[in-house]
Amino acid sequence: MKLLHFSLPVLGGYGETFVGLSLAGQLADGGVQNHFVTTKAVEPLFRAGRYPFHIIDGDARPVERLVDEVINDVRPDAIVLADYTNFWGHMVRSGVDDPWFIEKHGVPLLPIDMWEWENTAFAYDFCGRGWGREYDRHILDMDVHLRPVPIAHLDPGPSGRGYPYRIVAPEPGRDERTRAKVFAELGLSPSDRMVLIPVSSWQQPKEVTRQTTDMMVRLGERVPELLAHYLRQLPDSTHVVVVGPMLEPFTTLPAERLHVLAPTTPDRYHALLSSADLLLSLSMNAVTLARAVLMGTPGMLLTNRFTLTGEQSVADMEQELGGLSETVRSWLGKVMPIDPFRHWPKGLYHFVEPLVQGNGYLSAMAHEQLFDEKAVVEGMRGILYEPAVRARLAEAQSRYVRSVDALPPTHEVIRAAAGKLGVKNA
Repeated sequence: MKLLHFSLPVLGGYGETFVGLSLAGQLADGGVQNHFVTTKAVEPLFRAGRYPFHIIDGDARPVERLVDEVINDVRPDAIVLADYTNFWGHMVRSGVDDPWFIEKHGVPLLPIDMWEWENTAFAYDFCGRGWGREYDRHILDMDVHLRPVPIAHLDPGPSGRGYPYRIVAPEPGRDERTRAKVFAELGLSPSDRMVLIPVSSWQQPKEVTRQTTDMMVRLGERVPELLAHYLRQLPDSTHVVVVGPMLEPFTTLPAERLHVLAPTTPDRYHALLSSADLLLSLSMNAVTLARAVLMGTPGMLLTNRFTLTGEQSVADMEQELGGLSETVRSWLGKVMPIDPFRHWPKGLYHFVEPLVQGNGYLSAMAHEQLFDEKAVVEGMRGILYEPAVRARLAEAQSRYVRSVDALPPTHEVIRAAAGKLGVKNA
């Protein structure tokens, strides 16, 4: 079987690209041929890979013509949209009148459904904007939805169209030799603890645009102040490794305990992730968080479920949380208003509610409210330094991973999905 993958990540997102490449890797091991259409922003990842690819942006030809020529040249048995949302969004931003012109070729479509769209209102709720424009509903006309696990549920969904598959092939977990090498390169001693914080450029919007709001800009700039305040309270043997853009408030951490690394190679990133004592994330659908859970690296997710507009809303939150620190109270007074978010700083709190409900994935990580300073700090300290806390989290991770491991091999799942669509040599 030959597949053509459209991997068109927003803002060159590595996580989104990883999802497409990971699927191709699992399929190649099962004898599937893979070709890609991608963007210049992530071209280096493909140049280092093993799959033929085509760059869709920066080409002199119109998008429709280029895509038509690629499909006619590759002659795929099926087309994978990695993922559905980004394919549609890229086509719209490229000025294509009908994003689904590819269907004229009669090649079956296999959309990766990161959000379980059939359960949503087909619109994101953004911090500072409320519900945005409606997103394309064409996925409801498609008979197959590929569900990456984690983050998706392990079942086929209410329509029965979902095909859950493991988002990444089993990756090696902690290896003491790799960890020792990573620690030595960072100047850490074997008794030190490492907190890994991945940061993407989209999490640091600099100005209000059509894609951002004033609230997103404020949260992108100011939330790191709270994170730095929490991290400063951890023992001196705690080192913070940031991969991605520098978060200016983190300069208040002791210089010898802060390590800022540029985005790096997949192998190097895996070494960092598998060696970390804690992965800290503010995005529920972060691919790195999913990988951490699967390889046994402890993860903590920080979100905010409160709408904060003034003193009364802060008082209500304080009563629910059982108290607020003076630092958090002062910070809120300078930063409000704040909308709920599960995807900092964009929002998407209500949008992902159906994805959260009944999803065992969240049981495999620590999950705290961002503004509950005591819970966040004690939670991090417990995972890093208390064996009993770490053991409880490890057991919860292990239970969830066992359920993921019970899924059929990914190449079997995709072949079954393709077979449902009538692909003869699936």
